[in-house]
Amino acid sequence: MENEMENIEVADQETVCQPEETICPTEETAELVQPAVEETPAPKKKSTLTIVAVSVAATLLVVALALGLTVGVLAGAELIDPEKWFQKEPEVTEPADVSSAVVGSVGEYTLTNGELQVYYAINLLNLQRSEYAYYLYYYYGVDLSQPLDELVYDETTGQTWKDLITDNALSSWHEITAMNLKAQAEGFQLSAEQQEYLDTLDAHLEEMAVSAGYDSVQAMVEGDIGATATVEGLKSFMANEYYYSCYFASLQEKHTPTQEQLDTYFAENEALLAQEGVTKETYNVDIRHILIEPEGGTLSEDGQTTVYSDEEWEACRQKAQEVLDTWKAGEATEDSFAALAKEHSADGNASQGGIYTNVAPGDMVETFNNWIFDESREFGNTDLVKTQFGYHVMFFVGKTYTWSGHCTTKMLQDAMQYEVDTAKEQYPIEVDRTLIVLS
Repeated sequence: MENEMENIEVADQETVCQPEETICPTEETAELVQPAVEETPAPKKKSTLTIVAVSVAATLLVVALALGLTVGVLAGAELIDPEKWFQKEPEVTEPADVSSAVVGSVGEYTLTNGELQVYYAINLLNLQRSEYAYYLYYYYGVDLSQPLDELVYDETTGQTWKDLITDNALSSWHEITAMNLKAQAEGFQLSAEQQEYLDTLDAHLEEMAVSAGYDSVQAMVEGDIGATATVEGLKSFMANEYYYSCYFASLQEKHTPTQEQLDTYFAENEALLAQEGVTKETYNVDIRHILIEPEGGTLSEDGQTTVYSDEEWEACRQKAQEVLDTWKAGEATEDSFAALAKEHSADGNASQGGIYTNVAPGDMVETFNNWIFDESREFGNTDLVKTQFGYHVMFFVGKTYTWSGHCTTKMLQDAMQYEVDTAKEQYPIEVDRTLIVLS
């Protein structure tokens, strides 16, 4: 049965938001990230458990910073009940089973094997589905689908990949718990709607188990997460991360810089920002296009590419010109162009009216890029542009200067990282690794 947990994300991981796949991006090699940081591509499927889990994790650290998400905190809402959601575990000298063994603590709050299994499973799934896993397999022969306790990560220390992912899972729980303790100390309150979500977790889980074809919630948890996982462990994860994400979003709103602060930050860091390619003249563009592909063609000698004759290219150009002429003869608006894109474009974004938003310099192939970033370009400009994919009927939508957004992201990242670091320092973690048993 397909794993229902595949799209859950956890804290203490960098989530990279990938742009929509285009038919004409440049061929660039993605930068390798460090093993402790996982990228999470857009989900392929939204199953029942995935939908709820993603709603829990939707405002995680980097996602919140990148997308500018905020969660309103309503006055008068009830404070989250620490006794209910941050249950203090009794001291157990001889646990009745592995799942209940306490393996870590932050302050008075404890982490069991069953709860750690949830964090471990999600960290592993995120890593397996990341671009980093692709490079590990194809360049270094590391197959993360194999037994991880037999795959050595660090030859010097003997640390295995299972050890590494366990460390990430512990770090995730530490961050969430420390931040939640900080939130409680500050009197952070959930809205009535947010509290209602927490109060109905049991019903959500039961619905998900039925939808996924399991006889019980426990069977779903064991099947999707691991043998040592428990329903209480999953509920604890979902509740704690939800509270964390809501609090984090409120902090982000608090730390969002004003225009005056942005101007000051830019002035103080202008040289460094310039090294990153960011100036006050830097901008991204929104563009619509209609891709007309050439027809016919023959395979090259190596059988890898299709080669078109001059006559076939000319026929393609004429068809693109006909589409442009049709637009000019009609209302000649952006909406009418979008309608033609839906009808004629061979690109994957045809159903969205051929729109590409927030395109940065170098995102597209050279001739496409050169046209959209011509300094003289204005709203409503149209033309035909040839690339290796065909002829593009172009419609320029506009440009957005990016320095303020770039500075906002950097300032928020610094502020929020400080919040996390101080919370973890204030509430340190203790771990007994001899008791950790993960499937």
